[in-house]
Amino acid sequence: MANVNNSVLLILDDEPMIVRLITRWFKKDFSEILYATTPHEAEELLDNRRVTHFVCDANLGPDQPQGIELINRWFPKYPNIEKAVLFTGMAIESVPTEEGIDIISKGDDPTVLLAHLKQSLGNASAQA
Repeated sequence: MANVNNSVLLILDDEPMIVRLITRWFKKDFSEILYATTPHEAEELLDNRRVTHFVCDANLGPDQPQGIELINRWFPKYPNIEKAVLFTGMAIESVPTEEGIDIISKGDDPTVLLAHLKQSLGNASAQA
């Protein structure tokens, strides 16, 4: 089971300030926090690290895939990911939804994002 001692959070957001904020908010809740500002950087980390939790920006900028597309691509490819959350600055109603993927607004209190991530910390099946 994932717990704080072996949980690794990967944040993918093209806004470095958002990455810094999430890192600061959650540094005590995960054993390690990794970050990327491009899908390429994120995939390199996923290839080389055992990421258990993934927060992905919904809109990574021009000429980049949408966050929902990346989650759908990487969730089956990297089975260590126990929980993926789409993080958006857009109105949630305007974001395409997928079953099993939580969508959280960047305007929400950070505890909302943390609560969604932590759902898997005590409930996921062991994959170690």
